[in-house]
Amino acid sequence: MILNKYYNATALTPELLSSLKGKGGIYVWINLLNGKRYVGSSANLMRRLLEYLNQERLKAELARGESIIYSAMLKYGYVNFEFMIVEYVESEADEATLQELEQKYMGLLKPEYNILKLAGSNRGHVLSEATRAKMSEAKKGKPSHRKGSSHSLQTREQMKQNAAMNRSVLMYSTDNILLNTFMSVTQAQETTGISRHRIGRAIRANKVVDGKYVFKFTDSPTWCEPVQVTLTYVNTL
Repeated sequence: MILNKYYNATALTPELLSSLKGKGGIYVWINLLNGKRYVGSSANLMRRLLEYLNQERLKAELARGESIIYSAMLKYGYVNFEFMIVEYVESEADEATLQELEQKYMGLLKPEYNILKLAGSNRGHVLSEATRAKMSEAKKGKPSHRKGSSHSLQTREQMKQNAAMNRSVLMYSTDNILLNTFMSVTQAQETTGISRHRIGRAIRANKVVDGKYVFKFTDSPTWCEPVQVTLTYVNTL
C-alpha cells in the first residue's frame, strides 16, 4: 500500500513511534538542505527509526565502516531531515519482498546517500535468521534451568525495574524538539551524564531534568503538549 507519510525527524512523539511498532515497509530519508535521499527497508519501522535517531549508535557504526547517510545526519542534524514512509508491507512479508520493493524505489529515486545500489547486498539477514532458527530448534525439548523456580516479591520488583531500564528512551527539549534517542536508560546515562535513577524518576513523574530535558519511553502512554506533526499525503512519487 503506497502511503507516503512525511515526518520531520525532530517532531516524532512516543505515540507516533509506537504506531509504527510491528509495521514493515520502505522508507526514505530526505535532506531538506540539499534534497539528497536515502532509501531503505525494514520489517520493523519503529525499531529501525530508533536506530537512526540514536546518535551514539551512528557514531559506533561509522567507527566500523562507511555510511553516507549516518555521516550526513550527524553533520546536518535531525532538524534538517525528513522521514518518509513510501510503502507499508504486510507484517508477514519476507526479506525477499522487502528487498524487491526497496530495489524498485532505489531505481525510481536514484538516492544519493545509498552507497550500494543493490538492495540488501550488505545485510546478511538470511544467514542470521537461519542461524537463529537452528539455535531455536536445538533448544527444543531441553529443560529450562529456571523451570520450577520462583522469585520473591523483592526479586520480581527488581526484575521489573531492570526491564524498564532496558526500554528505548527519547530525549526532548522543553519545547518538544527531539534531541536524541537511546536504546536504554543506561545508554542515556552514559551519553548525557545524568544518572539513570534521575532519568527513571523523571519519566515516571513526567518532570523536566535540569530545567531543559524531558525523557520519555517510546511506549509512554501520555505526553505533555504533543508536537503537532504535519503529514502530507500524495498518491505517487
